[in-house]
Amino acid sequence: MFVTSNLSALQPELFKDLENAAGALYIPISYSRGDYLVLFRCEQLRDIRWAGEPGKSVLLSEDTARVSPRKSFAAFVESVRGQSRPFSEAEQGLADSIRIGLMDVTSRGSHDSLVEQARARGRQELLIAELNHRVRNVLALIRGLISQTHGDGGDSAKYVDSLNGRVQALARAHDRVTRQNWGPGRLNAIFDDEIAAYVPTRRDRFTISGPRVLLQPQAYSTMALVIHELVTNSCKYGALCDSGCVEVNLSLLAGVGLLFKWVEKGGPTVQKPSRRGFGSVIIERVVPFDLQGTAAVSYLPAGFEAEFFIPERYLAAELAEIETLPADRLSSSSPVGSAMESGPLLGRHVLLLEDNLIVALEAEDLLRALGAASVIAVSSVAGAIGLCDANSFDFAVLDINLGFENSLDFAHRLRRAKVPFVFASGYGEQSISGESRISEMIVAKPYDRESLSSAVALTLCRHASALEGA
Repeated sequence: MFVTSNLSALQPELFKDLENAAGALYIPISYSRGDYLVLFRCEQLRDIRWAGEPGKSVLLSEDTARVSPRKSFAAFVESVRGQSRPFSEAEQGLADSIRIGLMDVTSRGSHDSLVEQARARGRQELLIAELNHRVRNVLALIRGLISQTHGDGGDSAKYVDSLNGRVQALARAHDRVTRQNWGPGRLNAIFDDEIAAYVPTRRDRFTISGPRVLLQPQAYSTMALVIHELVTNSCKYGALCDSGCVEVNLSLLAGVGLLFKWVEKGGPTVQKPSRRGFGSVIIERVVPFDLQGTAAVSYLPAGFEAEFFIPERYLAAELAEIETLPADRLSSSSPVGSAMESGPLLGRHVLLLEDNLIVALEAEDLLRALGAASVIAVSSVAGAIGLCDANSFDFAVLDINLGFENSLDFAHRLRRAKVPFVFASGYGEQSISGESRISEMIVAKPYDRESLSSAVALTLCRHASALEGA
């Protein structure tokens, strides 16, 4: 510690005008230099009485100077300024106790801070490692789908269609589990997604019975691929390509796992395929290989059947509530469904706001396939504003996140201009909140023709109703 009752004596120029800080007690509170608790004391005026004036007067004459004797019996009073009352030994002892206590507290806090920083670094490294692991796995899976789908044969259009369907199935499954913060996903939701994407007009010919089951994220993508292949095969060759139906039965075996049966009825006569394509490999081998379960298929003349067993460790829980088909899964009997069949963007001019060229090119093709007369793509909000000032658009597709900016303010501009639009995002519905999330639809990327068509048709239907109401 450092103690003084006369600060002005240390730095005269600095402390000469201080009235409330004449003395100070400096208490160090950490092991780092420069951390102090400072207690100040104000000035205490005091008088010193002398028996006589300490100084002697000097008398000057024409010839000499002589010292005049003091007036021995005249009292002299001197006022002392700039000093405080001294800090006593007891006060300094108390300050030393404060020093020890505060240094212990700050030392402990510093240690806790270092520990928390180490934990934070550990969590960050774990997060980066997990992200790296998942990204590598996804890239490896996509690469495998690309190379293995090529083995299906056929022309390039068939190849692209098969590959796109499988990638979209994975994207939908990934979106489901990420909405739950990478938590369990509903198995029934996979059926809803696949049926809505490929056979929306035949929803009544597809039934599911059994408990509502949650699958762990590890199993969710696996089952999404399997169910995708089952649905597409049935649409191409099985019961759903004709007037038949599909029955799915789910049975929980207590303490063991889930039994999943797929049965097709009323379709064309089934014959075992002569060539075993990649789709058959997915159906027969993915569950045993990835989930250590079982898979068995039967090509019966009355209809294709498949049975799968998923071990209990991949099941999260049983859902008691009854699921209903989401409101945006519409049949072709509705006005929106009719618009989808004829091309919802027929003859319309569309603005596409997208910051990735490859993604924009794919979106342009999809929008033209939906009937758009023209599609103009731009990668920035400023560019979009410039296009709107110079052109008239009937519809817009807006990517939410555009690198260093987002499209939300531009969306308000389109609302004021009464131009219908949909949002698009690789983050799904979690990327937007509030009014925009309620009033506009969000199309998850990568783009899928069916989901984009549904969103566009529903948005145009809502827009027309709003104009009629106004």
